[in-house]
Amino acid sequence: PSPRRAIVNPCPGGSATPEPIAGDVVSASTAAARALVCSSTDAVVVAPDDEIESGVRTASLLQAPLLYATPDTPFQPDDLGIARVWTSDERLVAGGKHAVLPLPGHQGEISPMARTATDGEVDQDDIQTTLEESEPADSLVVVSSQEPALGPVAAATAEAIGGVAVWTDPGDLRRRPRLAPFATGARQRWLLGSFDPEATWQMEVLAGGSELPGGGRLLFPDKRLVALYGHPHTGSLGVLGEQPVDEAIQRAHELAAAYATEGTDVLPTFEIIVTTATAG
Repeated sequence: PSPRRAIVNPCPGGSATPEPIAGDVVSASTAAARALVCSSTDAVVVAPDDEIESGVRTASLLQAPLLYATPDTPFQPDDLGIARVWTSDERLVAGGKHAVLPLPGHQGEISPMARTATDGEVDQDDIQTTLEESEPADSLVVVSSQEPALGPVAAATAEAIGGVAVWTDPGDLRRRPRLAPFATGARQRWLLGSFDPEATWQMEVLAGGSELPGGGRLLFPDKRLVALYGHPHTGSLGVLGEQPVDEAIQRAHELAAAYATEGTDVLPTFEIIVTTATAG
């Protein structure tokens, strides 16, 4: 018979995105599990960092968190109150009151993230595949594509709490529109891997759902601004004031259209003289 599933409940987290979880794969996977599930799981799966597939399948079967460990850095389960640890190598688990069990004969499915990370590299097709095969959830783990080894453990641990894990490239997250539906759909969000500290507030921008006029969350370099300049009350200070507001809007659109090029969004704009002065 198949072993019973793990009893897992998510941590009560705040609404803001915390600082990225980073480090080597062993410490980062352990920190991720502790951030997402606290002490509320009765089982985890521990895998060596150089052989992950059987651990991924077992975690999928048990709906349990997955962590990496090595004989030199064994996993310490006692502080999480864990009763059962499943592993292919008992040297990966420190001693304690918990039971250390061999991986069961029954195994679950390979997650999309684990499949895309099998060759040790995550490219744009892999990122797109994971996004297309996933659905937004209350708990979201965003994993840096530069650290493929973290994807399988993030996916398993997120799935254990009813959440979802997806890839993204590091850098300015406001430039990741495909990530936005997942950010807006999540009540709790975590960043795992090599992200800049600024990524925390950038994730909050994505989660807020607001966009700039013309779409997106950044003006440059993705957009070209074409403006009518002047003061709205007089044509003597520029073309902006040569017509009423409605006609100025139409004129700005017509002018901007002439500057459209492939791959660049053109945004009609007013550059308004706000303050004027006269010689006294």
